[in-house]
Amino acid sequence: TGRAARALVATGYRALHRRDLPAAVSLMERGRGLTPDGDPQHRVLAARITDAHAALGRWDSALRAVDGAERGNADDVPTRDTCAILRQLIALRSGGPAPAGVPYGPGGGRDAPGDADDLSWCRLHQLSSLRSFAEGRIGAAEAAMRDALARAHGLGDTYEGNRILASICELTQWSPTPLSQAIALCEDLVGRFDGDRSLLVPVLLTRARHLALSDRVDAARADIALVRVHCDDLGLALGTLAADQTAGLVESLAGAHPAAAGHYAAAADGLAALGQ
Repeated sequence: TGRAARALVATGYRALHRRDLPAAVSLMERGRGLTPDGDPQHRVLAARITDAHAALGRWDSALRAVDGAERGNADDVPTRDTCAILRQLIALRSGGPAPAGVPYGPGGGRDAPGDADDLSWCRLHQLSSLRSFAEGRIGAAEAAMRDALARAHGLGDTYEGNRILASICELTQWSPTPLSQAIALCEDLVGRFDGDRSLLVPVLLTRARHLALSDRVDAARADIALVRVHCDDLGLALGTLAADQTAGLVESLAGAHPAAAGHYAAAADGLAALGQ
């Protein structure tokens, strides 16, 4: 059973790297079902399964994955910490309610994982970044993401590190980073993520916005068109909505305001369909 669990999980991770998200979820969940209770792998699986469900817009499934991990390792403090942080991340990203007075909830402030718990700290810094971003504190958001990156390096986990690099790239849209430097960062990450189309999506959309601001509208449109292909292939509902929003910005900057309005309307309809 242990060997079968490890094989399923490893195959699921490879599918996640390819961004075959439905297959990744199925394989990881089957592997989790065979993973013995008390195994620390439960919380790593919870983090990655929730990421896949989130990319597909399946927030209820993401929460169920966290619940399953907690049941599988209920006596382990790092697992409880990671799961509490994941619940807050899901609530913030989905626009769902985030009750106060729970671990790592809004305004908690005093909750902290153990010093050596790199995974919980990595996700906690990401949560802090998202909260800072929601409050318009872009510098604090970027600093928190860089703290998360340091923890990912401590884990030796390229999966976590690459996700965080993509987020740092996205933050350049609101930070005072010069356009030339922001585009250069995008170019570097496009090369780095060439085989990981789900991570390419936010980087390409960020580059499209920067290119449009640099009066390179045709290149921006080409990036958006490529993103739509990736999102259609991978079933990335949120990526499709982000492409609509970015297309609205690009067309607005190009002076094509009716087209921009159409893209923004499509994004609004898509968000409404997802309950956001």
